[in-house]
Order: sequence, then C-alpha cells, then structure tokens
Amino acid sequence: MSTPVATSSVRRVTLAASATLTVAVLPVFLVGSLSADIGRELGFGTAGTGVAITGFFAAGGLTAVGMGRVTDRVGAKVAMRAGVVLSGICTLALGTIATQLWQLVVLLGLAGTAIGLVDTGGARSFSEAVRFGRQGLAFGIKEASVPAASMLAGLSLPVLADALGWQWAFVVGAALAPAVWFLVPPDPVPGDVDHAAHPASPDTDAPHRSTTRRATLVLFAVGVAFGAGASSAAATLFVPAVSDAGWTENAAGVLLAIASIASIATRLGLGWSSDLAPQHIRRMLAGALALGALGAALLAVSSAPAVVVAGALLVLGAGWGWSGLAFLRAVRATPEAPSIAAGIVLTGLATGGTVGPALFGVIASRWSYTASWWSAAGALAIAAAVAVVVRDHAASP
Repeated sequence: MSTPVATSSVRRVTLAASATLTVAVLPVFLVGSLSADIGRELGFGTAGTGVAITGFFAAGGLTAVGMGRVTDRVGAKVAMRAGVVLSGICTLALGTIATQLWQLVVLLGLAGTAIGLVDTGGARSFSEAVRFGRQGLAFGIKEASVPAASMLAGLSLPVLADALGWQWAFVVGAALAPAVWFLVPPDPVPGDVDHAAHPASPDTDAPHRSTTRRATLVLFAVGVAFGAGASSAAATLFVPAVSDAGWTENAAGVLLAIASIASIATRLGLGWSSDLAPQHIRRMLAGALALGALGAALLAVSSAPAVVVAGALLVLGAGWGWSGLAFLRAVRATPEAPSIAAGIVLTGLATGGTVGPALFGVIASRWSYTASWWSAAGALAIAAAVAVVVRDHAASP
C-alpha cells in the first residue's frame, strides 16, 4: 500500500508552484504598470506597450504544449527550476540592457516561454502529490500568484519607480528568482504518492475517451482565450487606462494592487469551493466571467471614483479570478497527461493574453479606453457563454 504524501511536502509543492509562477509572470506586469515611464524613456506609446506584452503571451502560447511534453519527460522539478532561471535572467536584462522597443519585445518574448515550464510543472506536481479533494485549492493558490505579481507591479510605482527609476523595479524582481529556485522540491518517488487520493475508474475505451476529451479541451481553451484576452488586457493596461480617466499613475497603481488582492481572494475562494462542490465548477466559472463582464461595463460607462473602484474589483477580482478552475478541469479531464492538458489550457490563456492587450491598446489609441472596456466586457461575456456550453462531462472529476 502506498504511503500518503506528507502535509508539509504538499505545502512545499503548492508554495513552489505559486512562487515560480509569480516570478514567471512578474516581468510582463512590470512592463504594463511602468509603461508610461518606460515609454517616455525608450520612445514609444500605448501601442508599443501592447506589442511588447503581445510578444510575451504569444511566446507562452506557442510553446505551452511543447513545454508540457518537456515537463512530462524531465519532471516537475527540472521544469520549474529552468523556468525560474530563464525568467530571472530576462527580468534582469529588461532593467539593465533594454534601451529600445525591439529589445523590450525580444526579452519579454523569451520570458514568456518560461510560463510553459513553470505552469505545466506545477500541474504535474499537483497531479502527483496533492490529494484529489484538495487539488482545487492547490490550483487556486498557484493561480493567486498571478495577481500577486500584478500587485507587486502596482506597488512598484510608488515604492521604487518614483524614487530610483523604473529599471530598479526589474532588478528587484529578478532578485526573487534565486530564492524561489531553492523552494522547488524534488519530484515525488512512486512510493510517496497516495494513489488512493487520486480515484480512477476502469476505462475500457481509453483511446476514444482521451481523443474526445482533448478535442473538448481545445473547445474549452477557445473560451478561455476570450476570457484571458479581456482579463489580461485589463490587468496589464489598467494603470494607463485609469490614468486616462483622470487618476494619477500612483493612485491607479494602488487601485491595481487592491483589485489584485481581490483577485487573489477570488482564486482562493473558488479553489476552496470547487473542492467542496466539484459538480458546480462549471457554474462557478461562468459566474466569475459574467461578473468580470459587468465590471468592464462599469469602467466603460463612468469615470466616477466609486464606479471605477467597483468596476476594478469586479473585472480584476471575479473576471480575473477563474483560471485555477480552468486548469483544474483540464487536469481532471486528462489525468493520463496532466502537463499536456495544462499546456492546452495555457495555450488558450496565452492566446488571449496575446490578442487582448494588443487589441485593447489599438482600440484605445484609435478610439478610446471606453471602447476598449466595452470590448473587454463583450469578450468576458462570450467566455462565460462558452463555459456554460462546455458541459461538465467533458472536464469533470
């Protein structure tokens, strides 16, 4: 009989997955939050910021499934550590050698490939070491690291950028990588995994079921792309958008940090709730996306302080708090290849992250931020509809 994984080991696995993802996504949120300062010095505007952010998510999307295969070959530990090293180097380079827009784009693109390593590594480690009834919370904690990175980026405005210059925010961000590298635990050996905690029923038609599940995951990933496009655009370009509505950059950065805390709470709450009621994951996912659409609509219709705060909390809290549920459904849909399943969903997230900020920036430049917020609201509404249409049997426990 196999021995259950120690609680301390599970905690370390969860902490490592969260910390590595924070390091991996931090550079893109630093660029988004500090875009005004960076653009003034390097000579580009909102459209340039959108192009740079697009490169980050495009690289992540194009390499996600391939990185999932790499993770299945080398194991979670090697994948996550490699991702941390790559991200740390790119973040340091962004703050020390980037002097032109094209350099910013190239470095962010390289940094984007690290997401595939750390995200699929985290999914594999959860599949191997976390009990079935706790995986929702584990994914919620891991995904909470994304708004945590956004919060750090928002706080970098008043704390570092104004005092020392925007470059120091990247230097400090890069310094996190070595510490996080040591947090990654060894891969569990077969005898350490509590297989009873990962229930599986006999499947006499496994090849057909696997093909069907992966095809449905692709459809699911399309909906994820719409939601991710809107939420990533809202998060990465929130500061310039709210500044355009009359807020100071510092105040907008603080609001971004507060809204990011709301997103962290949402991800944790949805993860915990999904463990208690796994049969309602689809409804939880659709509800969060719908609330995000409402938040984007509020930001489109009014610049009154109370409305902006409410809209920010909804679009960045609920509308950006559902990704843990997406990964949970993917891994449970394809338990025989959790890293590749996570890579498919990550491709959807990255595709949205590629298109969303670019469109948001172009629409804002050509028309207005109001038009951009309406576009984000529409994309989130479409994502909510897809979450409803894709039935639970396609990605259920």
